[in-house]
This record gives sequence, C-alpha cells and structure tokens, in this order.
Amino acid sequence: PVPHPLARPLLGMLFKYRIANFPPPELDHIQFLCAVDGSRWVQDVAWKPHYSMRETIRAVQAE
Repeated sequence: PVPHPLARPLLGMLFKYRIANFPPPELDHIQFLCAVDGSRWVQDVAWKPHYSMRETIRAVQAE
C-alpha cells in the first residue's frame, strides 16, 4: 500500500508526463471502489428487488 498523501502527488506527476493514464482524483474511485451498503434502506422502506445480484450480472454477461 502507498500512503494516500504520497500517492496523489506522485500520480499527478505521472499523469502530467503521460506515464499514468488517469488523473489523481481517480484515486478516490479506486480507494472506495465498493463502499455501498443498502441494507438499512431496504429495511426502512421494505423494498425487495425483482432480481438478485447474480441474476442481474448473468443477464448483463449474456448480452
């Protein structure tokens, strides 16, 4: 792991010289890739999806 305060300036320099192909703000998308938990919302509004995550992924892969 690279400390975040070092990674951002380093990536900025790499991006500036076209060594990296994404800018420093993209680090947030990598760092917090999957940080969503909808369980509380599902409980509060009594919502149930029509399709499971597995069914959804399989449907997308089939296209």
